[in-house]
This record gives sequence, C-alpha cells and structure tokens, in this order.
Amino acid sequence: KITEEPVYYRAIRDQTEYFMFGPPARTKSAQAIRAIETATGCRVDYSTFYRDVSDYFYTQVICK
Repeated sequence: KITEEPVYYRAIRDQTEYFMFGPPARTKSAQAIRAIETATGCRVDYSTFYRDVSDYFYTQVICK
C-alpha cells in the first residue's frame, strides 16, 4: 500500500545481554542506524533521525 504520510522505522536497544567485561559497546545511535539499515536494506535519512525520552530511535529511510 502506498501512503501519502511518511513511514518511520523504530529501533529499540536490547539490553538483555549485557557483558560487563566484553568489548566496548558501540554508541546507541550507531547501533540503531546499523540495525535499521540492516533490517530494511535502505539507508537512514539522517535529517529525520531522532531519539525520544524512552530511548527509542526513529527515522525514515531512503531506498534506491
């Protein structure tokens, strides 16, 4: 279905596997961007990328 309204994708960080002595974690933003790009196969539109108070990341994607 094609819609007139923009579609936003959401990334939620999974904190169930926290390794105290593991390698350093990537920043939350970098993890969210990589997750969305991997899941959609498209590139994140950085001008629409934002995080809310619940620590969820939202963005639109650009598919070619």
